[in-house]
Amino acid sequence: MKTLQDYIQDKQTALFDEYEIFFAFSQKQYSDKSKPNTEYVALDAGMMIPKNKNIKEFIDKLENIHKEGIEEDIKENGKKKIIWRELANHEAGYTGSPNDTIGHLEEYGFSEEEIRKEFRLFLDDEYSRDE
Repeated sequence: MKTLQDYIQDKQTALFDEYEIFFAFSQKQYSDKSKPNTEYVALDAGMMIPKNKNIKEFIDKLENIHKEGIEEDIKENGKKKIIWRELANHEAGYTGSPNDTIGHLEEYGFSEEEIRKEFRLFLDDEYSRDE
C-alpha cells in the first residue's frame, strides 16, 4: 500500500526544484549546494530557500501538496487501511500503544476514538495470527 510520501513525492520534488530548495545539515553541505552571491533562509529540517524567493507562496504550495496527498490517500485506501498501515508502521502491536499513530494521523482528521477503536481490532488481528 502506498504511503503519504508516495502521493506527494513527485510534486514536492518539482516544487523544491522550482524554488531552488536544498537541504543542508552542515556547513560543508551548505557550501557545496549554495550558489555564490545568493542569500538563503533556513526553513524546517535543514531546508534552505533563496531569500529572493516568495517564501510564503512556497509554504502555501507545499501545504497544498500535503493536503492533496492526504485526500488522495484517503480516497484510494480508506480510513481503516490507513489507520492499520500507520499502526503497523509505528509498531503499535509491540508498544501496546496507539499514541504515535494518533499523533501522526492528526493531520488526516481522524479522531482519537476512531484510531483507538481500530487499534483494538488491530491487536485482536495481530494476536490471532500468533495462535
